[in-house]
Amino acid sequence: MTIPFITKLTGLSPGPIVTVLGATHGDEPGGALLVEQLLHDLSDQQFSGILYTGIGNPIAYKQGTRSADVPGLTNLNRVFTQTYLDQPSPHLLDVQRAQELAPLLRTTDYLIDLHATSHPSEPFICFGKDPLHHLPLYKHTRVHSILTDPNHFMGSELGTTDAYVDRHSGIGICYETGQWSNQEQCRFAYEDLLNMLRGIGFLSGNATPYKQTQIVYCITHQGRSKTDVFTFNAAVLDNWSPVKQGQVIGVHGDGSPEVSPVQGAIIFQSRSEHVRAGQTIYSLVSTTGNAI
Repeated sequence: MTIPFITKLTGLSPGPIVTVLGATHGDEPGGALLVEQLLHDLSDQQFSGILYTGIGNPIAYKQGTRSADVPGLTNLNRVFTQTYLDQPSPHLLDVQRAQELAPLLRTTDYLIDLHATSHPSEPFICFGKDPLHHLPLYKHTRVHSILTDPNHFMGSELGTTDAYVDRHSGIGICYETGQWSNQEQCRFAYEDLLNMLRGIGFLSGNATPYKQTQIVYCITHQGRSKTDVFTFNAAVLDNWSPVKQGQVIGVHGDGSPEVSPVQGAIIFQSRSEHVRAGQTIYSLVSTTGNAI
């Protein structure tokens, strides 16, 4: 299987098919750097199975933009649905790239898609639902927070890379490495990446056992901007900042306040350049009561 900007490495013995992607969003360069590091380190390491790794969205990565298309029009990590994948001649570049990657993701046993947040954040892992299904990967990490979307706030047919792998009998996760500009957190994420690869039997050696409690969260609300401008209050700029019901989160471009309808924590705050009227600009989450 040949896919542009994806490198295939074959191990010395049979094992799982593993895909590691970076820069699925082109303005999150840390994942691409981790992919380069992985390719360098695997050149002299013994491993079992097949690795596909590379740049998720090469056009967007070259542009330094979230999407390869007009800002706000598409998002590669939302178009892995049959509606988009079945288009015979898509004109959107993100959809074209999704169609290139889809055959690989359908055959992948384990996917680790490396992302980063716009605002300061601890590293965390997210996927659609079913924490136990994804446990073989994230139990080998040091992240404390596991984010899920069982209530389908991001769509009934979740169009993310990890959800697409899940629908085809694999295990897919998005690993949020922290704020995109934080190089120290990238090193932390890379150590977790290697430990996951040991844990699933891809890399030789034993995975380091981690004993910390991991808390499962779910999305309970998503806020949308009324205009192309939105300013977050300073108290909620960091991911996982606590939010009270009735608290003002920020101000829309028309001067109206955005008030939290529920209590929880805020994540995925949009950068100012990503704000578009009618589009999601943040999510609120709460614990599910599950600790793993």
